Amino acid sequence: MLQQTDNDLRIDVAIRAGAKSKARRMNLEGASRVESEESRVGVAVGSRCEVFLQPSMKVAAHGTFRADSPLFSAIELADGPLTGYDLERLDRAPHQVILSSCDSALSAPVGADELLGLTSALISLGTAGVVASVVPVSDPATVPFMLTLHRHLRNGSRLAEALTLARHAVGPDFAARSTARSFIALGA
Repeated sequence: MLQQTDNDLRIDVAIRAGAKSKARRMNLEGASRVESEESRVGVAVGSRCEVFLQPSMKVAAHGTFRADSPLFSAIELADGPLTGYDLERLDRAPHQVILSSCDSALSAPVGADELLGLTSALISLGTAGVVASVVPVSDPATVPFMLTLHRHLRNGSRLAEALTLARHAVGPDFAARSTARSFIALGA
């Protein structure tokens, strides 16, 4: 089990104009932020990019899924999309990744026995666990849900356990409940 400390738990935020308010609302105490010029694709896949050297990475950004070519599914950074192909250029991936992005957990079958998408690209690089969404999610409902998820991780819960606890903490609001159920945990 990965032991979380305040220094390990970071929100590494790659944002574009539309996701800026979501990223700012999700700013956690002691979290690092990656914005504007630092949230470029070339920086993200660079060999010395601190975002990918952290044990745990959280991304608040817009996401898109491409069923016709799953490795072109992307997280929108300041200069354009960070695709599954870009992720495959990494020397190593973080131990855990949380993508509070629409459709970021989707994969599509390719050939007889392979699923491809952002999460499969991360897992093939060695990421042990990913929390991501299987549908478009509401930004206003995602923020409090992600803050609760991060709190449970900081308190020592494992990824899937933290997701379950965060889901149980959601109130009766339909959008909040729907958003909470949109996220899944893959891996450990």
